[in-house]
Amino acid sequence: MHHANSSWDVDQTLPGPLIRAKFADRLRIHITNMLHDQSTAIHFHDLYMINNPWADEEHFGIIPHNVQQYADGLIGPIILDHGGIEQRYNYGSNDYVIMLQE
Repeated sequence: MHHANSSWDVDQTLPGPLIRAKFADRLRIHITNMLHDQSTAIHFHDLYMINNPWADEEHFGIIPHNVQQYADGLIGPIILDHGGIEQRYNYGSNDYVIMLQE
């Protein structure tokens, strides 16, 4: 029997909204934990972050590393456009973000 389950989302989107920037842009992202009864630690994979010695080399977007939070929707993509490459080779013009999870 399947039981309905609520999801955690950002602005009623699941997965979270796409964050898109150009290569070498500086991003400032503010995150507010509104999960009142538990803590979380959202971090970014495969990005260089100033003053952060724990840079991951994995190709995932934004994930909390808590299995329950991940399964309930606390995840979102980030795309960094390089600029010149996309223009020369037409990369990214017909691309779609696909996120799979179990």
